Amino acid sequence: MQLHLKKLFTLMLAAVMLLAMPSCGADSGATVSSVPSTQPTTTLSPYVTNPLTGTDDLSSAYYGKRPVSVMINNIKTAQAVQTAVGDADLVFETLVEGGITRLMAVYSDISKIGQIGTIRSSRYSFIELACGLDARYVYCGTDEQFALPLMQSLEMNDTLDLDNNASALGVRIQNGLDYEHTLYTDGEKILDAYNDGRTELKDRAKNPFSFNPVDAPVSYEQAATDFKVRFSGSYSTTFTYENDSGSYLRGNSNGTPFVDLHSGKYERFQNVLVLYTDIYSLADDYHMKSELTSGSGVYFTGGGYTQIKWSKGDSTAPLKLTDTQGNVLKLNAGNSYICITDTEYPVSIQ
Repeated sequence: MQLHLKKLFTLMLAAVMLLAMPSCGADSGATVSSVPSTQPTTTLSPYVTNPLTGTDDLSSAYYGKRPVSVMINNIKTAQAVQTAVGDADLVFETLVEGGITRLMAVYSDISKIGQIGTIRSSRYSFIELACGLDARYVYCGTDEQFALPLMQSLEMNDTLDLDNNASALGVRIQNGLDYEHTLYTDGEKILDAYNDGRTELKDRAKNPFSFNPVDAPVSYEQAATDFKVRFSGSYSTTFTYENDSGSYLRGNSNGTPFVDLHSGKYERFQNVLVLYTDIYSLADDYHMKSELTSGSGVYFTGGGYTQIKWSKGDSTAPLKLTDTQGNVLKLNAGNSYICITDTEYPVSIQ
């Protein structure tokens, strides 16, 4: 009995001592060293996918923002003084009047573009193309009979006319040519005026094209390393494929590559599209209109080509590209040059 009481007393004493010890959450006065976390640190990329090229190099600051489209002089006299055409995400070329063509260069991030030019006046079909992309439209002067009424009907009230409301954005630079071929601007000047109007893209223009993954480009069996796109009896543009760069050099009708006056670089494009349509004179029998409803075309990339279809319809709608079966056409990631020419001038593939 005595032994049993002694054992019971010992157990009770141990329990009391245990209760007297500090708990895990109590401050015992001891310093507890922290254990470094083994969780990986996630760094958000400052870049997003460019909706005009499919490449992941667009500053996130321009995500969902309107691109800038600029009218570029392409008369033969001024082709040698062009700048920033090869820096564009997207370039359109089509007939304007008198057998000559004009270009419209489109930039998702105008802040990284330097000198751009030379700048010329707006034209009917380019207004529809810019509106389809919901792009800010930069030009110098306009024809008041056709182009101006179209812009007004489309409520394009924040265009930048370097001959009128945005004259401070332009600068005349002596380049050895006549005065009309000397007007330039630059990305910084345009950016200063960019926030004066609406900057957010409309939903219809947020993803105008579909692209293959950057690391999984498509290729086509039909080879096309050199081809010529004819726009009139006197204007053609040639494209020559470079194996090393995987892109096409843009050249004049003789095949001589264009060189940027400012950077000294060749103009290179990952994709070239030729869209066939009807092109006809407007009521003055001078200015031209490229019918932007629908038609057939050819897509060149990676040294090969395939037949395609395209459609647009409404002036505010973006271009829709499909294969001949009506499936959405996926372009290879990179910049694109789009030629819109008359059905009577099929592309010449050499």
